[in-house]
Amino acid sequence: MELVTKAILLALAAGLASAALQKSAPAFPLLLGIAVSVLILLLSASLLEPIRAFLEHARQLFQVSGVYAGLMLKCLAIGVLERIGTALCKENGQAAAGEAISLVSAAAALYAAIPLLEQLLSLLERLL
Repeated sequence: MELVTKAILLALAAGLASAALQKSAPAFPLLLGIAVSVLILLLSASLLEPIRAFLEHARQLFQVSGVYAGLMLKCLAIGVLERIGTALCKENGQAAAGEAISLVSAAAALYAAIPLLEQLLSLLERLL
């Protein structure tokens, strides 16, 4: 909860600063948005360890390869970066670039998940 509060306060402060300086420094809102996004991502890095530990526990419990946990984390990272990139583009009037980011991110997540999908197909093939 504390992390979310910090992230909201950082985003609000950046929004106010961007609004105040937008006319005098038009590039400032984009740069500030990128900087705040990176800072919030760095703050949230502490959440990754419990997620990794949970995935490791699940992997041991179900006796599956650690590759799958890595794939899930990779897809999660792609999704987070897509949301930030798309929002930054749309905020700066580049909606088409934001949509392109969404499309390439979906393709990248699907590409990253191919080993998992191949295992699923193999399992289905054995069942049929």
